[in-house]
Formats: sequence, C-alpha cells, structure tokens
Amino acid sequence: MSRSIHFLNLLAILALAALPAAATPVTYGPGVSLNAQQQAIVDYMATTSGQGRPFMYVDPILTQVAQAAAESMGTEGYYAETTPQGYGANYLVAQAGYQLPAGWTDPVSNNYLESIDASYASASDTWNAWLNSPPHKVHVLGQSSFYASETSVGVGYANVPGSPYTYYWVVITAPPNLAPSLTISAPANGANVTVDQVTVTGTTGTTTPAASVRFRVVNAAGTGDFQTANGTANWNGAATLAPGPNTIEVQSLDGSGNLQLAASRTVYYIEQSTLTVTVAGNGTVTKGYLGTSTRNVGFKQTITATATDGSIFAGWSGSSTSASATISFLMTENAALTATFAPNPFLTRTGGYTSILTGTDAGLLSVTVGSTGAFTGKVVVDGVAHVIHGVLAVGGTATVSIARTKNTPLVVTLALDVTGTTGITGTVTDGANSSTFAAAAAYNKSAGKFAAAGTYTVSLPPDSTNTDPSLPQGNGYGLLTINTLGHASLTGALADGTPFSVAGTISQDNTFSVYTNLYTAKGSLSGTLTLEPTSVSDLDGTLHWSKPAIATSKANPEAIEEDLPTVASQYVRPAHGATVVQVSATSNNAQLNLGAGNLTQPVAQPATLETTNVIVLPTPSLPGLHASVNTLTGRFSGSFVHPVTKTVTAFHGVIYQKANAAYGYFLGASESGYTSFVAVE
Repeated sequence: MSRSIHFLNLLAILALAALPAAATPVTYGPGVSLNAQQQAIVDYMATTSGQGRPFMYVDPILTQVAQAAAESMGTEGYYAETTPQGYGANYLVAQAGYQLPAGWTDPVSNNYLESIDASYASASDTWNAWLNSPPHKVHVLGQSSFYASETSVGVGYANVPGSPYTYYWVVITAPPNLAPSLTISAPANGANVTVDQVTVTGTTGTTTPAASVRFRVVNAAGTGDFQTANGTANWNGAATLAPGPNTIEVQSLDGSGNLQLAASRTVYYIEQSTLTVTVAGNGTVTKGYLGTSTRNVGFKQTITATATDGSIFAGWSGSSTSASATISFLMTENAALTATFAPNPFLTRTGGYTSILTGTDAGLLSVTVGSTGAFTGKVVVDGVAHVIHGVLAVGGTATVSIARTKNTPLVVTLALDVTGTTGITGTVTDGANSSTFAAAAAYNKSAGKFAAAGTYTVSLPPDSTNTDPSLPQGNGYGLLTINTLGHASLTGALADGTPFSVAGTISQDNTFSVYTNLYTAKGSLSGTLTLEPTSVSDLDGTLHWSKPAIATSKANPEAIEEDLPTVASQYVRPAHGATVVQVSATSNNAQLNLGAGNLTQPVAQPATLETTNVIVLPTPSLPGLHASVNTLTGRFSGSFVHPVTKTVTAFHGVIYQKANAAYGYFLGASESGYTSFVAVE
C-alpha cells in the first residue's frame, strides 16, 4: 500500500537532530481523552530517539479531526490523505476552528499536517511502518525545522469491521493554535449544588493567553457585576449563587481590554422551602400543590386552578398574584398562595349582545359571551370590522385594545351587568373620539317561540322637519322577516335606490340593532328599532342615513346626513277574494300619487283595487303609467314614462296595511320622488 505525506519542500529537510537524552515533554489540552491505541502512538512519539519537537501539546481540536479522519476512511471505504470530496488535512483542521498560518488552506487539498496508515492492528506495527517510510519518519519525529515547529498533536484510531482495511491510524501535527481559546473546567454544566458559592476554574489559549479573565453570575436576583478572575492561562474565581438556576458568564480580554471570547454554563443552587396553597370557594388546583409542600427556591412553579360546582376562578393572591387560572412564578422562601373561586355569574348570561355605537362614530358592537366569561365578537368603526375576544372578570368587566395599521389603537371597554338585566354597556375610543353602546341580551330560544315572529313591511319616510330641497323626497322601504327563534333579516332600498341588507337577532327587550356599510364603506345606515305595536306602527325607531357626496349618483348626488323616522306594519297575506288593503267595493276606491323627482307637478291618479288585487288605472295621467301589488311578499311597484326625461321610470315600495296604503320612491333625472297608493272612501 502507498504511505506518503505531502509537505512544503522535501529538499528543506534538515539533518537529523541529536538524539534527546530523555522523553519529550507532553501536556494534554482540556477535554482530551485518548483510548489505548491513541495513547500508544503519543507515547511512541514522545519516547522514540530522534524526536525533534522540544515538547508536544495534545490538542483537543487536532485530536477530534484525526479521530474523525480515521473513522471516515473506514466508514466511507477509502484510504487517502484527501477525502473523496477533495479536502486535505489543512482545510479540515481550519474548519474545526484551529487557526493555521495564512495561505495553508489554498488550495483546500493541501496537507502539511497529516500521516495515515491502515491494516495494522497494533500501534507498534503502525509506528514501525511509519519509521520505515522516510517521509513519514520525518513527519512523526519532527526531523525537519518545519515539522519540529508543529508541536501540537492529535491522534486518531478506528476499528471498522467489514471495511477494506479494518484498522485506520492518523497523526496530525500543527504549529500552536494562533486563535485564542477559553474554556470553563468547573463546575460542570447543569450541576446541582447545595452551597451558595462555587469555585469557577478554566483555561485560556496556551499560545495567545488572555491578558485577563472576568466572570459574572446571572440569576433570579438579576445580572451581577463582572469580577476579575485569578490567573489567565489557568484561571479561577469564587461565584456567589442565588437559589435556582445560575448562569455563569466568562469573558477573556486582550491587553487593550477588548473582548476575545465568551463562554457560559448554568448550575443550579438547590435550597428548599415550603409552599402553602389554599383554596377559597368551590375549586381545585393542580395535583400535588394543595396544602403545604416542599419546593426548590428559585425554580419555576406552574399551578392551574379549576372551578367546580357552578363556580368560576376569581384570581390568585398571596406571594404572587394573577387573574389567570394558570400561574407561573419563581419559588421564594415560605411562599403562600390562595386560589379564590366565586359563584359563576355568567351561567345565566350566555349568548349574544349587539348594539349600535352612539357618539362620534357610527358603528356596531356584537359579542357572544360564554359560560366562563370568555367572549368573542367584533366592533365596526369607520366601515372596518375588528375582531375582539377576551375573558370578562368576575365583575363582568374587560378592556380590549385593537391595533390598527396607520391609525391609533381602538380601546373597547365592556361591562356586563352580572346582577341585573341591563346587558352589556361600554365605550369605544381611539383616544380622540369616543362612542358608547348598550347591548341587551339576544332573544333566547329557551323562552319558547318568539311571539312577534312574522313578516313586516317597513317604510323609511324622509324627515318631515327637514325642508332641505336637496334631500330625497321618496320613501325608502324594506321587508323585515323574524323567525320563531328571534332571528331577523331586513332587506330593502333607500330613497336614492341604494340597496341594503342587515341580519341579526332581536334582543330580549325587543330591539333590533341595524348597521350596514354603504357606498363602499364611506356611508352607512344605522339605528335601533323596537318592536312596539300601536295603531299606526308595529315598531318604533329612527335610522340614520349617512351618504357621502357622489357626483355620479343618478339622484341626489349631494352628501346626506338624515334621520329617517322608521315605521312598520306586520304583513298578512289576504285570503282569496280579499284585497291586500281595505278598500270600498266601488270603482275609484284608491289613488296613486307621484310627486317631486323632477316632475313639474304632482300626480294624483284615480285607481281601482279589484278583489283580485289588480290595480286598474282609468285614463292614466302619465304615459305608460301602471301599478301592481305582490300579495305574497307585500311589495308595491309600477312604472311610467317621465314627462321630463322621456324615459320609462320605475317606482318601488311596500304595502303598509296599518294605513291601508303603500309607500315608495322613484328616481327622476336628478332627484328622488315619492309614490303612494292609498285607499279612499
């Protein structure tokens, strides 16, 4: 087999040095642990006559690289001083963190450091083979000035059965490591100690020792000040500990006080004390913690409180405090904690709560409260919906902060009435503007079928007190459907033709919170409607209509801020042969009215509502004028040729049975007009 070594210049080999009178001194670096075969090669290098090295230092990095090289040849099935990837010993040593002279790793196949052998089972046979090979002998015995200066040594040995040569041997030598080193020798990392002071020892680089070494302790008491250690190449100092984990941080400094290297390790000072955990109310804590137990001071403890028998956790008190059911803390001497439980006020207040926002900004708040006080929901402000969630305190309060991009945070405060029936009240603020809300609980199906379930026709007439001619004069309309569970849906259109749709649940006080974004979230329709039957309306309330100026709007392009006095009539489909509104059994028993909407004058058209619910208009006063009712849905509609625009113009509305009439709107050239169909005597 070939046994060769690459070196800078074989012609530079000097004459053999005189034989030493005694063995070459050998020292071992921190952490070096050799097996018998490795140690035998080191012994041969130190005791064989002719060793040119004045001393040898068994380096941990070189030993690690040599051992890895021996194992690699066996497991990867090759025998060469260059790996299958093309790397020589110089490159492998440098990659392991050993600092070599400049240029030694260019190219990466360079080998100024390594001798290898294979197939020999014993260290003596391997050593003799090297001595019988002149290039290897010069290397392992340092018989040139170049190799004599490589006083740091590492040895590797591997036994790999089934591989081509079974036994593999490697010797690596190198000049002293030029990189600084810093090691902590004691105490051991992760050690448990029972005293409050330990001696910290370690070393710095043998060729470039630090000018000084300093250390400090980081523990539950905080970060301590740095202390200067005794010595440098071998250093020590006394570290004072606190109960629990203690991290000892060590730094080596050069002569200018600059940081060279840093190292650390953690030890645990074990000091025990009593922890007393008591329970007030109906509940339990994590197994093993109730009562008095012995715990390690300074160590993290985690305890979870669990409510039982209709109770809810109300907080931890004592040595540590927390509103969370799970508490984590560092154990202190003679610690004491109390887990307090209170009767659960949320068991009878679960469900949904919805309210519009009243104040600076239009919006909506909707939350659902669970049986433990946990809540989820949303708040809508400036047309944007934000998710909110959290847990109400035992008293029913909570504060939620909502981060917003490019805007200040929204802060929502909630207060659930846990003793009365007022529901949830609170505020929403961005720091500059504030709104309030008052949300009653949603109708609960446990109360039985919702008594006012049905279909309602809704009319949204203009505010009669607002005489601004730029405002729409027509009536918006809607259909409100409420099922037996109290779920409500309101769909319709405003007097400028803008459709809207809102869904929700009627509250226990018979209110329905209406909020919907309009005009790409730049406007809205909002308000509270209350089911409150009277002779003229089945609900009471006002909806606020907010519309920005829209130049492209067909009708009323100006901005609108108007309160619409909203009314509704429960709609009942007429029986066969009955009319949708009550009229006399004569001709001309009704009148169709049209006005505003760019008409030059109002139209009062006589009409007859027949028993088949067909509307007959004798001698229409406008071209193409006709009207109809839909007895299934309660809608009212028709069209005419507008005398100004000369276009077919549709009108829409709903039947309002409490007034024996129908109301709606149409869109003229630039204005919204009104329409109505009323019974006459």
